[in-house]
Amino acid sequence: MENYFNIKDSAEGTLYATANLVLIVGLLLGIIVIIATSDCYTHGDFTTDEIRNIGLVIGISTMIGSIITYAFLHVVVNISNNLKNINKILSEKEERTKSQSTH
Repeated sequence: MENYFNIKDSAEGTLYATANLVLIVGLLLGIIVIIATSDCYTHGDFTTDEIRNIGLVIGISTMIGSIITYAFLHVVVNISNNLKNINKILSEKEERTKSQSTH
């Protein structure tokens, strides 16, 4: 867990930054969609209430989707870090076993 925040120059670091970017952009866009559709006037066959409802659904869906994507990407980063730690521990154990068998 100590290496979790020290992943600057790795694939995990890139994925971690991407997850944060997806969350921030998704939440901002969701809020913008909700605000932008809240003051709409009647357009064609749609009434103002229908436009507000559609904008609300799209805005909330965007925010929920970005939160789910953020969480999924963080899980992938955690899995990758854990696999690296397990690999490191196993290779250290293998080296110790080899050095003990040669003595």
